[in-house]
Amino acid sequence: MRHIVIPTDFTIQSLQVVHAAVAGGVDKVRITLLHMLRPADISGMLFASFRNKQRSEQQKLVSEDFKETCEMLKNTYSSKLESIQVKFAMGDTAAYLRNYLDGEEVDCIVYAEDIKLTKPSKNSIDIMALIQRCKYNKLIVPSSDRVIRHQQEMGQLKGNDFRVMKGGMDYAVTK
Repeated sequence: MRHIVIPTDFTIQSLQVVHAAVAGGVDKVRITLLHMLRPADISGMLFASFRNKQRSEQQKLVSEDFKETCEMLKNTYSSKLESIQVKFAMGDTAAYLRNYLDGEEVDCIVYAEDIKLTKPSKNSIDIMALIQRCKYNKLIVPSSDRVIRHQQEMGQLKGNDFRVMKGGMDYAVTK
């Protein structure tokens, strides 16, 4: 079983890469949707009331739509998807990210080449900048526009073809 990390900002759009991550292989996949936050100061981390407040703030970042879409992905890919879970990491360096990935026994990081994650919290970290600096296995999924352009170049799509969004994923359709 492969363990894959996908960076997320808790938008439905950030889940589009799940389709490519699951569809590509024959092994079952365990997916962790990772969001990184700036670590609190040491005094705040020592007190349980602060940790409980922090957990509550983290849970507010994950919308109901996001949770429902994750559940839909679990059902859609039940034969290939072992699990899909959201995790938060408290760190702001590439070294921390690498240590986190090693500790979680992650096989690779999967993300779309044109991904632009937002910062849903004032404590959110630009995880993509850390991923670029982190020396770790990465699988970069081409943007949907680039895939469709390639299909057109290969003669698989014609000029009167069009794209349709279905379940957050682009599909090329021929008239």
